[in-house]
Amino acid sequence: MPAAAAPPHFTTPDLELLSYCEDRDFRAEGKPEPNSRSQSLVYYSQDKKWWIRVTFKGAISCSTYDAEPEQIKSKRERRIEFQGFVRLIDFRSLALLNNTLTEVILNGDPETTEPVKLYREPEGTNRFTKLIKILRFYIREDPSRVVYPLSLQFPFFGLSMSPN
Repeated sequence: MPAAAAPPHFTTPDLELLSYCEDRDFRAEGKPEPNSRSQSLVYYSQDKKWWIRVTFKGAISCSTYDAEPEQIKSKRERRIEFQGFVRLIDFRSLALLNNTLTEVILNGDPETTEPVKLYREPEGTNRFTKLIKILRFYIREDPSRVVYPLSLQFPFFGLSMSPN
């Protein structure tokens, strides 16, 4: 009897999920959900790897503001839900930046023209997948990771700033 073929993977291959964080001020603002949440990960493809932070900015749903306290998701539930969505993102379709921590910022801003692409059609109750038609992204280098050269290595930088 031939061996059964493994079911096809419907998530991004070769992802190593690292830390999850979210805006903690939402409780002080009286909101049931954070305005920002991020998942750091390492994406591997064809002997290369990228360090990526996927950040969602915005509200998940207006209906969550009217939710009963027992319907509000815990941080653990929010993390699992966001990680499930991040695993669906097709990172091959993104112009990832090499040798730096790349931040992929997701939002519903119509000014941002790049739609988020997934490996497959979303299904289930994940609230992020329900936003996929309006969800857009842009990419930036993490400004806290940019290394600037020493002024001793480039003395002409100092000349242009002299008061004379």
